[in-house]
Order: sequence, then C-alpha cells, then structure tokens
Amino acid sequence: MAEFDDQVNAFLKQVKRLVPNQETKRQMTRAGAQVLSKGLAEDTRSKHYDANHQVPKRLRGRVKHLADSVDYTDTTLDGLVDGTSTVGFKGTQTTGVNHGRIARFLNDGTKKMHGDHFVEHSREDHANTMFHKMADVYHKSVKEGK
Repeated sequence: MAEFDDQVNAFLKQVKRLVPNQETKRQMTRAGAQVLSKGLAEDTRSKHYDANHQVPKRLRGRVKHLADSVDYTDTTLDGLVDGTSTVGFKGTQTTGVNHGRIARFLNDGTKKMHGDHFVEHSREDHANTMFHKMADVYHKSVKEGK
C-alpha cells in the first residue's frame, strides 16, 4: 500500500508543478493584454480614425484620439492583484473624455447608428496571438520550475 501512496504523492507533485501560481498567471495575462491592447489600438485607428476631424481649441492637447486611449493593466478594475489583466479605454481623468463610453456607442451602435462591433472583432482576430504569447510565458515558467 505504501508504494501506491508514494506513486500518488509523486503524481500530485508533478501536477502541482504544472498549475501556475498567481504571479505566473499575472505574467501570462499581462502578455495577452499587451497583444490585445496593441491590436485594439490598431483596429480602432484603422476603422474610426478621421484625419480631418478638428478638436476644439479648448480641448487641444488634452483630448486624445480613441485609438490612443487604449490601455491595459495587470489588475482587476478594482485594483486587486489576482492574476487577471484588464484591457480597455482610458477615462476622463487621463484623456479629458470618457473614451470607454464613446467606444461602446461605436461598438454596439445606438438608435440612429449601427454598431460595427470592432472590439469583438479585434478580440477574435488577435485571440491566437494572445494565446501563443500566454502559452510562451506558461511554458517558460514550467521550465524554470515555478
């Protein structure tokens, strides 16, 4: 019976080594968030950038374009560090305009405007790249024995 216990304990030790800890999860999701953030900014610029659009003088220098306000953080929306990362648009404190609200209208549409769902399409388009970046970080941590 002791042999079976030793085998089970050895198996559990191997499996525990494969389960990522919180810091590894944080690094993995940060790598994926970087890919999505860059891709979302590119997609936003290609679909919603208007070079002829003039910003009012009172807002020049403060207001950024929607594509320039894409950001990511390796915490939750509440600032908790639990291994998740968040990608979104900056708010009024940093850009002068609530870009998240504007992005929602462009993405989902309104009563008078059809949405183009550019956020969902960007997530789908960059999913493989995000997965591979996250997998690279995971495999690197497994090789190091974290």
